[in-house]
Amino acid sequence: MCTLSWQIRDNRLTVLFNRDASVVQERKLLPEIRCPGDSCVLAPFGSNSGGGAPIMVNEYGLVFCLMRDFRAAPKKRSYPEKRACSEEAESFLANLSGISNLHELRTRLADFGSADSVPADSVPADSVPVDSVPVDSVPADSETSDPGSVNSIPADFDNGGPVYEDPNSAKTGFARFDPFLLTVFPGVFPPLQWHWDGVELKEVTAAPPIITTSSRFPAWTQKRRIRIFRKGTGNYRFTLDDEHHLALHRRCASSFPAASIRRAAFALPGAPVSWRLIKAREISVYRIRVEDGMIGMSRHSGGSASRPGPDRDVQMPRKPEPVIQRRIITPEPYSGKLIDVERLFRERSPELYQKVPGWVFRLIRIIIKEKRLNHYLGDVSDRPGNFLASNILNHLEVRAEVRPPAGPILSSDVQPLTKPGRRVIFMANHPTGGLDGLLLQHWLSGYYPDIRIIANDLLYIVPHLRPWLVPVDIYRPSRQSMARLRKAFDDDAPLLIYPAGSAARRIKGELVEAQWKKMPVKLAREHKRNIVLIHIDGYNSNLFNSVAWLRRTAGISMNLELLFLSRALINPACKCYGITIGPTVSPDDIEILGKTDRDRAAKLQQKCTLLAKS
Repeated sequence: MCTLSWQIRDNRLTVLFNRDASVVQERKLLPEIRCPGDSCVLAPFGSNSGGGAPIMVNEYGLVFCLMRDFRAAPKKRSYPEKRACSEEAESFLANLSGISNLHELRTRLADFGSADSVPADSVPADSVPVDSVPVDSVPADSETSDPGSVNSIPADFDNGGPVYEDPNSAKTGFARFDPFLLTVFPGVFPPLQWHWDGVELKEVTAAPPIITTSSRFPAWTQKRRIRIFRKGTGNYRFTLDDEHHLALHRRCASSFPAASIRRAAFALPGAPVSWRLIKAREISVYRIRVEDGMIGMSRHSGGSASRPGPDRDVQMPRKPEPVIQRRIITPEPYSGKLIDVERLFRERSPELYQKVPGWVFRLIRIIIKEKRLNHYLGDVSDRPGNFLASNILNHLEVRAEVRPPAGPILSSDVQPLTKPGRRVIFMANHPTGGLDGLLLQHWLSGYYPDIRIIANDLLYIVPHLRPWLVPVDIYRPSRQSMARLRKAFDDDAPLLIYPAGSAARRIKGELVEAQWKKMPVKLAREHKRNIVLIHIDGYNSNLFNSVAWLRRTAGISMNLELLFLSRALINPACKCYGITIGPTVSPDDIEILGKTDRDRAAKLQQKCTLLAKS
């Protein structure tokens, strides 16, 4: 039973992790530094002794946390079984310790899933810690221990006692493990997540600010803990200071009597977020801090009688990522309303503005929910621009599952994500026109921090999005827009573009997208760019599609349904998207797709559609 929460505040990532005590846990695990080769890691080594979930941070600032998925895992396990599974998990996590970037991690996970055996280069048990911990033996029935010592695990497992034969020993790859959630923070950046359900490894984007697992009432417990954090952070609109964040994790409750469950059911702010078995010693709370040049981990005791300070606080220097450099982008300051319909008409079309009566503007404000949009953007105005997409997706509880090559076995025609430096263009379909763009921006910026997005210049009014946008006026093409496009294609930064230019509409029960424009393909061919196709599975609300149907039936050419896109963004009909990645299309392959750029664009659109059926 574990809970992980995170927040980014003042250019620093803070991760708190509750390691709930097991009934048989007999020792306090303090963080320490070990260097089993060319890389160093900071972790509470030996967490397998209590059947807990391992967590570590390496010298590049990548934080790894492996939590068991109790919803899909076996319901009952003995102590030897739990210990064997945890040892396997720690061994697997140790093999990720030297990874410096997400591209390397993605390749390692794909190789591991298709490997014939578990890699053997794990952290050796006898490796000498850089910052050693004194070891004192404490009897198993002792109720207290010195915070600076490490108690021993049951001796009969090390000295000829009962031997447990792992039934998974003949399995290979991820089949050796129980279902788990692997959460990875690439430095000061929102996490990415991989979910092994016992059959397939799926990459999940937009991981929530609280991730929790529990063997007791897993669905109920997860729902209540998430509700606690949503209330405590104003539905994820603001962050907690370090003191309140830690206090939320340190407060614990026993699983019995039932009165504790009744109190937790109200899920008031400050209520307990972790359970403690009556027979267990205590709950461990680990806090990891990642910032420029420094990494730290401290261990805090849980419960009302906890010490005011950490039991131990260890720090080590942080190395920069060798492939890509991330930086926190502060949005430009602004005052007043960001979204103002009347001002937009006045600036873009003065002649039309003079003809439109005032009641029309008031109606448009109601339709697009202008007040609600401005209220939310005002709440996150001080957040870094890097995390706007993450904040919105968490607020709306929208996720996406990334399909191949995130699966356990790679097929021969599926390639990993192109590494930085290959001048790649991501071309995707546009099923919803809003959230699909935020999902891709959030996910791809984890791998490509310098990615640029070619989008409608109306989005340029949001300061958080400006560093990533290449604004283009899609309604009134101009030389200025064309110059921006050519400059973006001529640079080396990765690009994300939606060649259809508009959201898909549902026609006769199927989503139909507009024909892809030839201009992106033409520019990609001229500037020798690689293309990666991405297909997004998602859909808009019935209201959006109904307005589109009425507009087409009435023979109206103006896309009135676009006014309802903001409503579809605030109240999304689709909460779980699917992202399918295609192979890289080289400049030479682009040439042979067709005789004209229009033919090549149509062929690429056809290939993108087929990705969803693969």
